[in-house]
Amino acid sequence: MNPQVKKCLAVLSVAVLTIAHPTATKAETTSTGSSSHSNLSPQDSGETQTTTDTVENPVISLEGPFAQWGIPTPPGAERYEVNQVTQDELNPQGLDEWHPTDDPHSEIIPGQMRSDRESIPAGASKADADQAEIKEAKLTDPSTPTLNARPGCGVYWPAPFEVCGAIKNLYDAIGGPTSFLLLPKSKELTNPDGVGKRSEFVNGFIYWHPRTGAHSVSIPVSRVWQRHGWENGFLGYPTTSDISLGNQWYVQHFEGGHVYTHNALPATQASIQGAIYDKWQSMGGHTSALGFPISDELTTPDGIGRYNVFEGGMIYWTPQHGAHPVSGTFLIQYTEQGFEKGLLGYPVGDPVAQDSFWQEQEFMGGKLTGVSQITKDLYWPIFAPVVGSPVLQAETSHNDEARENYQERVLPCIEYELPPDTKLAAWRVPGRGMVTLDCRRFRTHMAPNPEVGEHPGHFANYPLTRKEWYDFLGCVFYTFQAEDFDRPRLGNWGKQRKNTNSGTRSVAIARNVTNEFVTGWAGDDEYSTEWAGCVKGLPLSWQ
Repeated sequence: MNPQVKKCLAVLSVAVLTIAHPTATKAETTSTGSSSHSNLSPQDSGETQTTTDTVENPVISLEGPFAQWGIPTPPGAERYEVNQVTQDELNPQGLDEWHPTDDPHSEIIPGQMRSDRESIPAGASKADADQAEIKEAKLTDPSTPTLNARPGCGVYWPAPFEVCGAIKNLYDAIGGPTSFLLLPKSKELTNPDGVGKRSEFVNGFIYWHPRTGAHSVSIPVSRVWQRHGWENGFLGYPTTSDISLGNQWYVQHFEGGHVYTHNALPATQASIQGAIYDKWQSMGGHTSALGFPISDELTTPDGIGRYNVFEGGMIYWTPQHGAHPVSGTFLIQYTEQGFEKGLLGYPVGDPVAQDSFWQEQEFMGGKLTGVSQITKDLYWPIFAPVVGSPVLQAETSHNDEARENYQERVLPCIEYELPPDTKLAAWRVPGRGMVTLDCRRFRTHMAPNPEVGEHPGHFANYPLTRKEWYDFLGCVFYTFQAEDFDRPRLGNWGKQRKNTNSGTRSVAIARNVTNEFVTGWAGDDEYSTEWAGCVKGLPLSWQ
């Protein structure tokens, strides 16, 4: 969803994994040949019979790994962890200052070692520091056998481990102990393939292979690489170090894919590859409506499909239909139908424009109409008759402006301080054009003054709160995108939906000829006021 309307609905899950270096078999991926229905019938302002006949939607959990982005949990992803590092590991720091030991001693001389006159950085012992100084002395003495046996190596006090060759060159180039890697914690090691080399550091690694060269690997990236089998998995060796993309987002390219990390809250680490990566890049990559990937490529429960979850949606891949995005209102409808396990099945095409605004997307089990990005152009609170929005001028014939209006229009309306034909809101509806709400209908039917009204209205408070107003606007919009309500009075039409996150049912009704809003409710009867439940887990463009 659009970043400005994301809801932070879940607590960050943090897991600390032990870094190991196993051998692993390659996973099958797209790069290797793998990448609501509710019949509500409360009265329509006294215009329908009060009965309820409900067919339940699939249960969709919002309390899952992707809840912070407003995306329910796809089937099978309930235990997925978007973050597997601690907060300290997100932005590790090197030493403030470091320099080689001046005139190092080649043997321990009590009271004269560098460790006797300087504080030792945390994590290192005096014994390590003294051994590091001795190695420094030997490596700088051209007559010592150590130098001849290990040309191009260096020791970084107080760590006693040698760093050599291309790995040393890169370590020096990025700042040595003052870089994010901090100090070495291993000698140069040979990888399980018998060819590649690596050195391990406090805050990461440097890997080298003759095919790819030397590249640093941060702890966040290493978590992803580790769970895919390190260099023996489908990712292979890194071909770059971390590349900053701004706002604490980084990408690191590997031979078989790409790892994206967000090193700030909410922290994420994810791999992406193959046909899904290619589709995402063709859409604009992280600058597209999808944003950054926040999951690895995952396998659907039937074993056929693959998908990645992004900040703003998903991309599915199947061998029969290829890779296609599902986002915006399409994703909301798709999740309510049970993802690929529902009647719609997998997407078989991208969204296709039907007019200047609405799109259509085809799935194995049918077609959906909607938009692939949720923006403020979907519905509006309407402000005063000043120089207005071109969209509103063209489509409502009112010189009104789409702008926050709770204080300036909604409250004066219900207190009878505005003309009855004053417009309060407008909603886009597929196949129906624009539905508008005027002050007369709102103050006499939706939010009547309890001292003069004939019924309690549709809000829990009088005057209604700002939150109730914007929850109402969002609820009506999403309800108008759903299925037909088949019991409106003659001359009206309506839509109904059920929020699968909360179970709240909702109805919205308008007039056939004028497309004026007639009534709406959220809950089990006409005067239910559960607007917050109606929009639970849904992005609100206005709030």
